[in-house]
Amino acid sequence: MKRLWLLSAIVIPLILFGCFLSCDNAGSYFIYALLDDTAYEWRLGLTNIEDDAYAVVRTGAPDRTLLFATPDVESGDSEPENYVEIRFEGTTTGTYSISDMDGSAYTINGVGWIFTDITLVVTTFEDVGGVITGTFSGIVANGITNTMTVENGKFNVIRLPDDPFFDG
Repeated sequence: MKRLWLLSAIVIPLILFGCFLSCDNAGSYFIYALLDDTAYEWRLGLTNIEDDAYAVVRTGAPDRTLLFATPDVESGDSEPENYVEIRFEGTTTGTYSISDMDGSAYTINGVGWIFTDITLVVTTFEDVGGVITGTFSGIVANGITNTMTVENGKFNVIRLPDDPFFDG
């Protein structure tokens, strides 16, 4: 009986500690994808808005959601040299295609790569302070002939209050 108690005293706290760590999203916000086999995992936001990769909803006709991340600390009001921005018409879980997009692109070293095809699957869409998660894949283009394949896209971003600055 003493062994069972000792085992329980060790195992139960370890399980609870593990759940606590895995259930906490702090510091694990990101937008990740492979663009032509190069990995881009960007975890930051714009520091004057939110330090971490984030999402914001614009309510109105139509309701839209913006997902945003950058790899570098950006404190100014101008667009950074590197960022990803995925804007889609919708505010729920579900599957979205290119016809649902509004200005979705990667900017890499100041060069814009606009999505010409995308499948975005939103698997979690929580209230303000929660997360928006999902996957995406597609094609981005810079001009007429330069394209890159976007594969294995994943996102887990913090949801900010609605409408504070979203002008899209």
